[in-house]
Amino acid sequence: MRKLDDSLDRLGRPLRRWSAMFDWHPILGCTPCSPACLHCASARWLNNLRKPYLSQLIRHINDGRVARLLGEERTVPIFNGTVKLRPSKLKEPLYLAPETQVFVCGCSDAFHIEVPFEFIRKIVRVIEECTTLTFFLITRRPDRAIKFAEWYGKSFPDNLWIGTSAETQPLFDARASSLRLIPAKYRGISLKPLHKPIDITTQAGAFNLVIAGGESGLGSRPVHTDWLRKIRDDSQQLGAAFQFHQWGSWGLKCGSTCTAHIWVTPYGELNIGGIGQMMHRVGCVASGRLLDGEEWDQYPDTLGKS
Repeated sequence: MRKLDDSLDRLGRPLRRWSAMFDWHPILGCTPCSPACLHCASARWLNNLRKPYLSQLIRHINDGRVARLLGEERTVPIFNGTVKLRPSKLKEPLYLAPETQVFVCGCSDAFHIEVPFEFIRKIVRVIEECTTLTFFLITRRPDRAIKFAEWYGKSFPDNLWIGTSAETQPLFDARASSLRLIPAKYRGISLKPLHKPIDITTQAGAFNLVIAGGESGLGSRPVHTDWLRKIRDDSQQLGAAFQFHQWGSWGLKCGSTCTAHIWVTPYGELNIGGIGQMMHRVGCVASGRLLDGEEWDQYPDTLGKS
């Protein structure tokens, strides 16, 4: 079990890293419903564990656009639609230290159609019980989160931050418009992995937090710098906290780990003909998480405070 990094930032606050949260998996498995699902990091992680019962959740597909452009043959794991409920894991947060941050259902979607409302209620009740912890949940199915809240009859607890993810403008507009109807104190939008430029100002007021980042793993697609800068600047203008998590497999600088080059245009078109911004496949560690020389780790509850 991963524990929260207890180091401090320059203001003396706990330094919160998304990757340092405790992973709580009361559900495993999902169904692809977005372009990004074809390179799902969670499916890849479970596949690498190679445990027999996990193989029931995974299938493999041929890789897509990037592999074809580079003349590579790859297969990638994705979820096959099977969802496994894990009641024995429900009580895990009750034993965590105060102030721990918990990422909920990172290898599934808590609001998947195959997850009964009764089981979701059990998850929410554990969260309500753990008042000293903060929980983060991202769903690609915000419409079902709204239906659950109506069935449940009350708002989500304040220590549960709910977000949705999108990688293109149509998905962003559809899911963010639903996100604003979810009765939660903190609502976030995850534009990770980013596949196209997105104008977040079309859904102003729907979120307190904006997360952006590139894609990782086999067949991953690069992100354009201009998209990230606009999202960052628009977030500041809207008064929303901004986080940049990673460049992903493709970085701006070539190094010893570089294995390929590709170009991405401002409109998201990929090519090997030198049109657009040149990106280097160096891996997530080498590409880093600096945007214009800075790390961005803002949170709504500390935004503008010192």
